[in-house]
Amino acid sequence: METGLNVSGLSIDKNGRVSFSGLSTGIDFKAAVDAIIAARRIPADSLEARVDSNTAKIVAISELRAALSSLRDRMDKLRGAVTFGGVNNVFKAKQAFASASRTDTASPSAVGELVGLAVSNGAALGSRTLEIERIATAHKIGSGTFTSTTASLQTARGLGSPVSGSFTVNGQTVSVLATDSLGDLRDRINSANTGDNATGVTASIVTVTSTQHILVLTADKTGETITLADPGATGVLGNLGISNNGGATLSNELQVAQTARMYADGLLNSAQHQSAAVASQTAQIGSYTSVSGTGHTFEIQNEAGTAIKTITYDDTDTLQTLAAKITDGGLGLTGQVVADGGNFRLEIVKNDGAAI
Repeated sequence: METGLNVSGLSIDKNGRVSFSGLSTGIDFKAAVDAIIAARRIPADSLEARVDSNTAKIVAISELRAALSSLRDRMDKLRGAVTFGGVNNVFKAKQAFASASRTDTASPSAVGELVGLAVSNGAALGSRTLEIERIATAHKIGSGTFTSTTASLQTARGLGSPVSGSFTVNGQTVSVLATDSLGDLRDRINSANTGDNATGVTASIVTVTSTQHILVLTADKTGETITLADPGATGVLGNLGISNNGGATLSNELQVAQTARMYADGLLNSAQHQSAAVASQTAQIGSYTSVSGTGHTFEIQNEAGTAIKTITYDDTDTLQTLAAKITDGGLGLTGQVVADGGNFRLEIVKNDGAAI
Protein backbone atom coordinates (compact mmCIF):
# COMPACT_ATOMS: atom_id res chain seq x y z
CA MET A 1 0.00 0.00 0.00
CA GLU A 2 1.37 3.35 -0.84
CA THR A 3 1.15 6.14 1.72
CA GLY A 4 1.91 9.81 1.19
CA LEU A 5 3.60 11.95 3.89
CA ASN A 6 3.85 15.72 3.97
CA VAL A 7 7.19 16.71 5.55
CA SER A 8 6.85 20.41 4.96
CA GLY A 9 5.91 20.81 8.62
CA LEU A 10 8.34 19.35 11.17
CA SER A 11 8.17 20.01 14.91
CA ILE A 12 9.85 18.70 18.08
CA ASP A 13 8.07 19.07 21.40
CA LYS A 14 9.67 19.56 24.83
CA ASN A 15 9.95 15.79 25.29
CA GLY A 16 11.95 15.37 22.10
CA ARG A 17 9.13 13.83 20.06
CA VAL A 18 9.08 14.61 16.40
CA SER A 19 5.88 15.33 14.51
CA PHE A 20 5.62 15.34 10.76
CA SER A 21 2.71 17.35 9.47
CA GLY A 22 0.73 16.46 12.53
CA LEU A 23 1.75 12.78 12.43
CA SER A 24 3.56 11.76 15.65
CA THR A 25 6.18 9.03 15.31
CA GLY A 26 6.45 8.28 19.05
CA ILE A 27 10.30 7.98 18.74
CA ASP A 28 12.69 9.95 21.15
CA PHE A 29 15.31 10.92 18.58
CA LYS A 30 17.37 13.07 21.05
CA ALA A 31 17.81 10.19 23.48
CA ALA A 32 18.70 7.90 20.62
CA VAL A 33 21.38 10.27 19.31
CA ASP A 34 22.87 10.78 22.83
CA ALA A 35 23.02 7.01 23.33
CA ILE A 36 24.80 6.56 20.00
CA ILE A 37 27.40 9.24 20.92
CA ALA A 38 27.97 7.71 24.37
CA ALA A 39 28.48 4.31 22.78
CA ARG A 40 31.03 5.79 20.41
CA ARG A 41 32.96 7.32 23.37
CA ILE A 42 33.38 4.09 25.34
CA PRO A 43 36.79 3.24 23.71
CA ALA A 44 38.05 6.83 24.26
CA ASP A 45 36.98 6.84 27.92
CA SER A 46 38.79 3.58 28.46
CA LEU A 47 42.00 4.97 26.95
CA GLU A 48 41.82 8.12 29.09
CA ALA A 49 41.42 6.05 32.25
CA ARG A 50 44.43 3.91 31.31
CA VAL A 51 46.53 7.03 30.65
CA ASP A 52 45.67 8.49 34.09
CA SER A 53 46.50 5.20 35.76
CA ASN A 54 49.85 4.88 33.97
CA THR A 55 50.78 8.48 34.86
CA ALA A 56 50.14 7.78 38.55
CA LYS A 57 52.30 4.67 38.31
CA ILE A 58 55.16 6.62 36.71
CA VAL A 59 55.07 9.21 39.52
CA ALA A 60 55.03 6.47 42.17
CA ILE A 61 57.95 4.64 40.54
CA SER A 62 60.00 7.88 40.41
CA GLU A 63 59.38 8.48 44.12
CA LEU A 64 60.34 4.89 44.89
CA ARG A 65 63.55 5.18 42.89
CA ALA A 66 64.53 8.38 44.77
CA ALA A 67 63.82 6.70 48.11
CA LEU A 68 65.86 3.63 47.13
CA SER A 69 68.77 5.85 46.02
CA SER A 70 68.72 7.64 49.38
CA LEU A 71 68.59 4.27 51.19
CA ARG A 72 71.57 3.02 49.15
CA ASP A 73 73.64 6.08 50.09
CA ARG A 74 72.87 5.59 53.76
CA MET A 75 73.64 1.88 53.57
CA ASP A 76 77.03 2.73 51.96
CA LYS A 77 77.89 4.84 55.03
CA LEU A 78 76.66 2.18 57.42
CA ARG A 79 78.75 -0.54 55.82
CA GLY A 80 81.86 1.64 55.99
CA ALA A 81 82.36 2.41 52.30
CA VAL A 82 85.95 3.33 51.46
CA THR A 83 86.19 7.07 50.78
CA PHE A 84 88.99 9.62 50.88
CA GLY A 85 89.67 10.50 54.49
CA GLY A 86 86.69 8.38 55.56
CA VAL A 87 84.36 11.34 54.98
CA ASN A 88 81.44 9.01 54.18
CA ASN A 89 82.09 6.54 56.98
CA VAL A 90 79.40 7.18 59.57
CA PHE A 91 81.35 5.23 62.19
CA LYS A 92 84.20 7.75 61.96
CA ALA A 93 82.06 10.88 61.77
CA LYS A 94 82.52 13.48 64.52
CA GLN A 95 80.00 15.92 65.89
CA ALA A 96 80.51 18.92 68.12
CA PHE A 97 78.25 19.88 71.01
CA ALA A 98 78.54 23.04 73.09
CA SER A 99 76.88 24.56 76.11
CA ALA A 100 77.22 27.91 77.88
CA SER A 101 77.18 28.93 81.53
CA ARG A 102 78.00 31.94 83.68
CA THR A 103 79.70 32.15 87.04
CA ASP A 104 77.44 34.96 88.25
CA THR A 105 74.27 32.79 88.01
CA ALA A 106 72.81 35.07 85.30
CA SER A 107 71.39 33.55 82.13
CA PRO A 108 74.19 32.85 79.62
CA SER A 109 74.12 33.92 76.00
CA ALA A 110 73.31 31.36 73.34
CA VAL A 111 76.42 29.37 72.40
CA GLY A 112 76.07 30.33 68.75
CA GLU A 113 76.40 34.00 69.69
CA LEU A 114 79.70 33.37 71.48
CA VAL A 115 81.71 30.83 69.53
CA GLY A 116 81.52 28.67 66.40
CA LEU A 117 82.70 25.06 66.35
CA ALA A 118 83.78 22.95 63.39
CA VAL A 119 85.26 19.45 63.44
CA SER A 120 86.48 17.04 60.77
CA ASN A 121 86.45 13.25 60.73
CA GLY A 122 90.15 13.35 61.52
CA ALA A 123 89.64 15.27 64.77
CA ALA A 124 90.59 13.47 67.96
CA LEU A 125 87.88 12.77 70.49
CA GLY A 126 87.90 15.03 73.50
CA SER A 127 86.29 17.93 75.32
CA ARG A 128 87.37 21.54 75.50
CA THR A 129 86.65 24.39 77.90
CA LEU A 130 86.54 27.96 76.62
CA GLU A 131 86.37 30.71 79.24
CA ILE A 132 85.53 34.23 78.07
CA GLU A 133 86.96 36.56 80.69
CA ARG A 134 86.42 39.79 78.79
CA ILE A 135 84.65 40.72 75.59
CA ALA A 136 86.22 42.95 72.95
CA THR A 137 85.00 46.53 72.75
CA ALA A 138 85.46 49.29 70.20
CA HIS A 139 86.87 52.67 71.21
CA LYS A 140 84.13 55.33 71.34
CA ILE A 141 84.68 59.07 71.76
CA GLY A 142 81.93 61.63 72.23
CA SER A 143 81.86 65.35 71.51
CA GLY A 144 80.17 68.10 73.46
CA THR A 145 76.44 68.76 73.09
CA PHE A 146 75.05 70.56 70.02
CA THR A 147 71.56 72.08 69.87
CA SER A 148 71.12 71.38 66.15
CA THR A 149 72.48 69.05 63.47
CA THR A 150 71.89 71.54 60.64
CA ALA A 151 72.94 74.90 62.10
CA SER A 152 76.58 75.96 61.98
CA LEU A 153 78.87 74.44 64.59
CA GLN A 154 79.35 77.87 66.16
CA THR A 155 75.60 78.41 66.56
CA ALA A 156 74.84 74.85 67.68
CA ARG A 157 77.61 75.00 70.34
CA GLY A 158 76.80 78.56 71.43
CA LEU A 159 80.34 79.78 70.73
CA GLY A 160 81.43 83.35 70.23
CA SER A 161 83.45 82.67 67.07
CA PRO A 162 83.22 80.32 64.07
CA VAL A 163 84.65 76.79 64.31
CA SER A 164 87.18 76.30 61.52
CA GLY A 165 90.54 74.63 60.99
CA SER A 166 91.45 70.96 60.91
CA PHE A 167 92.35 67.96 63.04
CA THR A 168 93.58 64.45 62.36
CA VAL A 169 91.88 61.12 62.94
CA ASN A 170 94.39 58.27 63.03
CA GLY A 171 96.76 60.41 60.98
CA GLN A 172 94.25 61.51 58.31
CA THR A 173 93.36 65.21 58.13
CA VAL A 174 89.74 66.31 58.47
CA SER A 175 89.01 69.91 57.50
CA VAL A 176 86.34 71.95 59.28
CA LEU A 177 84.74 74.97 57.60
CA ALA A 178 83.11 77.86 59.43
CA THR A 179 79.81 77.04 57.69
CA ASP A 180 79.86 73.34 58.55
CA SER A 181 77.02 71.84 60.58
CA LEU A 182 77.28 68.79 62.79
CA GLY A 183 75.90 66.72 59.93
CA ASP A 184 78.54 68.12 57.58
CA LEU A 185 81.31 67.28 60.05
CA ARG A 186 80.03 63.73 60.41
CA ASP A 187 80.08 63.31 56.62
CA ARG A 188 83.62 64.73 56.35
CA ILE A 189 84.92 62.29 58.96
CA ASN A 190 83.25 59.37 57.21
CA SER A 191 84.67 60.48 53.86
CA ALA A 192 88.15 60.17 55.38
CA ASN A 193 87.29 56.56 56.26
CA THR A 194 87.46 55.40 52.64
CA GLY A 195 90.10 54.25 50.19
CA ASP A 196 93.54 52.79 50.85
CA ASN A 197 94.29 55.19 53.72
CA ALA A 198 90.97 54.89 55.53
CA THR A 199 90.99 56.10 59.12
CA GLY A 200 89.14 53.07 60.45
CA VAL A 201 86.82 55.42 62.35
CA THR A 202 83.11 55.93 61.73
CA ALA A 203 81.25 59.06 62.83
CA SER A 204 77.58 59.13 63.83
CA ILE A 205 75.21 61.52 65.56
CA VAL A 206 73.35 60.44 68.69
CA THR A 207 70.25 62.51 69.43
CA VAL A 208 69.35 62.61 73.12
CA THR A 209 66.59 65.24 72.81
CA SER A 210 65.52 67.61 70.05
CA THR A 211 68.13 70.10 71.31
CA GLN A 212 70.86 67.67 72.41
CA HIS A 213 72.98 66.04 69.73
CA ILE A 214 76.39 64.41 70.22
CA LEU A 215 78.97 63.43 67.61
CA VAL A 216 80.28 59.92 68.34
CA LEU A 217 83.49 58.52 66.84
CA THR A 218 83.70 54.71 66.85
CA ALA A 219 86.68 52.58 65.87
CA ASP A 220 85.75 50.05 63.19
CA LYS A 221 87.88 47.36 64.85
CA THR A 222 87.63 46.33 68.47
CA GLY A 223 90.71 46.76 70.62
CA GLU A 224 92.14 49.61 68.52
CA THR A 225 92.48 53.10 70.02
CA ILE A 226 91.43 56.19 68.07
CA THR A 227 94.21 58.78 67.87
CA LEU A 228 93.18 62.43 67.54
CA ALA A 229 95.48 65.41 67.11
CA ASP A 230 95.32 69.14 66.35
CA PRO A 231 98.70 69.70 64.66
CA GLY A 232 97.73 73.19 63.51
CA ALA A 233 96.74 74.23 67.03
CA THR A 234 93.45 75.54 65.60
CA GLY A 235 91.52 74.61 68.73
CA VAL A 236 88.93 72.67 66.71
CA LEU A 237 88.92 69.66 69.04
CA GLY A 238 88.34 71.95 72.03
CA ASN A 239 85.52 73.80 70.29
CA LEU A 240 83.88 70.49 69.47
CA GLY A 241 84.08 69.42 73.11
CA ILE A 242 86.32 66.44 72.27
CA SER A 243 89.67 67.46 73.78
CA ASN A 244 91.00 70.59 75.42
CA ASN A 245 94.67 69.79 74.82
CA GLY A 246 94.83 68.87 71.15
CA GLY A 247 93.85 65.22 71.57
CA ALA A 248 96.28 64.27 74.34
CA THR A 249 93.37 63.53 76.67
CA LEU A 250 89.70 63.13 75.86
CA SER A 251 86.87 65.11 77.40
CA ASN A 252 84.20 62.49 76.75
CA GLU A 253 85.55 58.95 76.29
CA LEU A 254 82.42 56.82 76.03
CA GLN A 255 84.10 53.41 75.82
CA VAL A 256 87.71 52.31 76.03
CA ALA A 257 89.21 49.97 73.47
CA GLN A 258 89.90 46.47 74.63
CA THR A 259 90.54 43.09 73.04
CA ALA A 260 88.75 39.92 74.01
CA ARG A 261 90.38 37.76 76.63
CA MET A 262 89.70 34.05 76.43
CA TYR A 263 91.17 30.96 78.01
CA ALA A 264 91.10 27.72 76.01
CA ASP A 265 91.54 24.75 78.36
CA GLY A 266 93.10 27.20 80.81
CA LEU A 267 95.66 28.54 78.31
CA LEU A 268 95.78 32.28 77.61
CA ASN A 269 96.68 33.77 74.23
CA SER A 270 100.48 33.96 74.41
CA ALA A 271 100.53 37.22 72.44
CA GLN A 272 98.76 39.05 75.27
CA HIS A 273 99.74 39.64 78.88
CA GLN A 274 98.20 41.79 81.56
CA SER A 275 98.99 43.16 84.99
CA ALA A 276 97.02 42.76 88.18
CA ALA A 277 93.93 44.96 88.47
CA VAL A 278 94.33 48.27 90.32
CA ALA A 279 91.84 50.92 91.33
CA SER A 280 93.35 53.83 89.38
CA GLN A 281 95.16 54.10 86.06
CA THR A 282 96.78 57.37 87.10
CA ALA A 283 97.97 56.35 90.58
CA GLN A 284 101.75 56.00 91.00
CA ILE A 285 102.78 52.35 91.15
CA GLY A 286 104.82 53.06 94.25
CA SER A 287 101.59 53.74 96.12
CA TYR A 288 100.25 50.22 95.74
CA THR A 289 103.44 48.11 95.30
CA SER A 290 106.78 47.74 97.04
CA VAL A 291 108.54 49.57 94.19
CA SER A 292 110.58 52.56 95.38
CA GLY A 293 113.17 54.74 93.74
CA THR A 294 114.20 54.89 90.09
CA GLY A 295 116.01 52.80 87.50
CA HIS A 296 113.93 49.65 87.74
CA THR A 297 113.71 47.54 84.58
CA PHE A 298 111.89 44.58 83.09
CA GLU A 299 112.23 42.82 79.74
CA ILE A 300 109.70 41.85 77.11
CA GLN A 301 110.93 38.67 75.46
CA ASN A 302 109.93 36.77 72.33
CA GLU A 303 108.99 33.10 72.21
CA ALA A 304 112.66 32.09 72.02
CA GLY A 305 113.40 33.94 75.24
CA THR A 306 115.33 36.76 73.56
CA ALA A 307 114.71 40.25 74.94
CA ILE A 308 113.03 42.46 72.35
CA LYS A 309 112.62 45.52 74.56
CA THR A 310 113.72 46.67 78.02
CA ILE A 311 111.44 48.99 79.97
CA THR A 312 112.90 51.32 82.59
CA TYR A 313 110.49 52.66 85.22
CA ASP A 314 110.34 54.14 88.70
CA ASP A 315 107.87 54.42 91.53
CA THR A 316 106.25 57.55 90.11
CA ASP A 317 105.15 55.80 86.91
CA THR A 318 101.48 54.97 86.39
CA LEU A 319 99.74 52.40 84.24
CA GLN A 320 99.32 55.09 81.59
CA THR A 321 103.01 56.06 81.52
CA LEU A 322 104.07 52.40 81.46
CA ALA A 323 101.74 51.76 78.53
CA ALA A 324 103.34 54.64 76.63
CA LYS A 325 106.84 53.28 77.32
CA ILE A 326 105.88 49.80 76.12
CA THR A 327 104.16 50.86 72.90
CA ASP A 328 106.61 50.55 70.01
CA GLY A 329 105.40 50.47 66.41
CA GLY A 330 108.73 49.26 65.11
CA LEU A 331 108.64 46.20 67.35
CA GLY A 332 104.90 45.70 66.98
CA LEU A 333 104.29 46.11 70.71
CA THR A 334 101.25 47.85 72.16
CA GLY A 335 100.80 48.80 75.80
CA GLN A 336 97.35 49.92 76.81
CA VAL A 337 95.26 50.43 79.91
CA VAL A 338 91.99 48.50 79.90
CA ALA A 339 89.02 48.65 82.23
CA ASP A 340 88.17 45.50 84.16
CA GLY A 341 85.14 45.48 86.43
CA GLY A 342 85.66 49.00 87.77
CA ASN A 343 89.44 48.53 88.05
CA PHE A 344 92.23 48.87 85.49
CA ARG A 345 94.93 46.62 84.08
CA LEU A 346 98.04 47.22 82.00
CA GLU A 347 97.87 45.03 78.90
CA ILE A 348 100.83 44.19 76.65
CA VAL A 349 100.00 42.91 73.17
CA LYS A 350 102.20 41.69 70.28
CA ASN A 351 100.38 43.09 67.27
CA ASP A 352 101.34 40.26 64.91
CA GLY A 353 100.05 37.59 67.28
CA ALA A 354 103.51 36.20 68.09
CA ALA A 355 104.16 34.98 71.60
CA ILE A 356 105.85 37.26 74.13
